[in-house]
Amino acid sequence: MSRDGLFLCPTSGDKPYISPDAPKIKPCYIPITYKMKENSEEEIDAFNLNPIEQYDKIISVLGDDASPDEIAKHLFFSKASPHALSQLFFNSNLFAPLFPNLFYRSPVIDLLPFVDALHVLCPRVALPYTRSIFISFIKTIGETLYEQNFLEGLSFGSLCHLILCAISHSLNFLMEQPLAVNTFLDYCNSNCEVKNLGVSAISYLYKQLTEEPLILSYSFSDPRFPPRYGMSGTLSTRAGVMKTLKDVFVVIENDSLMYYTRSNKQKLLGGIPLVNIIFSSPVEKDKPYSFMISSETDEPIGFRIEKNKLIPLDKSQHIFYAKSQQSVELWRSSIMHIAFCKMVNSIIHISNW
Repeated sequence: MSRDGLFLCPTSGDKPYISPDAPKIKPCYIPITYKMKENSEEEIDAFNLNPIEQYDKIISVLGDDASPDEIAKHLFFSKASPHALSQLFFNSNLFAPLFPNLFYRSPVIDLLPFVDALHVLCPRVALPYTRSIFISFIKTIGETLYEQNFLEGLSFGSLCHLILCAISHSLNFLMEQPLAVNTFLDYCNSNCEVKNLGVSAISYLYKQLTEEPLILSYSFSDPRFPPRYGMSGTLSTRAGVMKTLKDVFVVIENDSLMYYTRSNKQKLLGGIPLVNIIFSSPVEKDKPYSFMISSETDEPIGFRIEKNKLIPLDKSQHIFYAKSQQSVELWRSSIMHIAFCKMVNSIIHISNW
């Protein structure tokens, strides 16, 4: 794990974990002029566990004078995990700004329908959490499709907007809170050029994505622990002058983490709005199941309830203690996906791409 919990490399024992549901790269996507050079299983495992440290090793099979285009294709068609590639692209300084565009131009997709092309490109790299990096990711996908004349007539910015709407649909689908068709239409229609595609075309896109959502992964969560909308459970936190551990009942509701005295919500103690936050774990050496929710901007977050009044807190970090690693990962996934959804939905309404 690195970057304060924003980039994970999921493991199973001492091996990297890759979801069996991840889309497989079909041979027809590989250019006939490209000859794939295979890495050993040991090299792939080492890369998927430590992508930045093992980068030179995984591309060594290409020789000393490999071009950026060759490196891009090798990474795209290799067995490198989406999480490892996300960390390599977005959490290192190994590549020039134009390299991701070379990477996404690797597969042969020019004859595919728009949605099928998204199914090839979007899952290959785990989506990054940071707003500016995520927007760059969308722009790179958009540039790749725009260069290949997908949905001819749409400007580059409008194409990016439609890609973002498709990702938002699949993200909400994962949360088991699928967008209604009217909500999807509203998202798409907030861009005038996309709106001009017409209700029938956008509704058909919605139907395609609903029948086969994009299988996405996220740099900040383990795919074995899908998010739970309304996630709840008992956690411990430190309270009082002596900072003794105290159990509280915690639930995600109204896009916030709210904590109560008991599971019947007898008394609300406080809460943390899930926006611009980072989830880190573990945060104490002797408490392996500890986790921290902190402000991405180091500004104070959270509030307490005192005499029925909401009082803002002056701290930017909140630490909780779970009972198991599974619990930690479920909280990580559920909390971060709420925050990520809010970020994505806010970007949908920006007008300047």
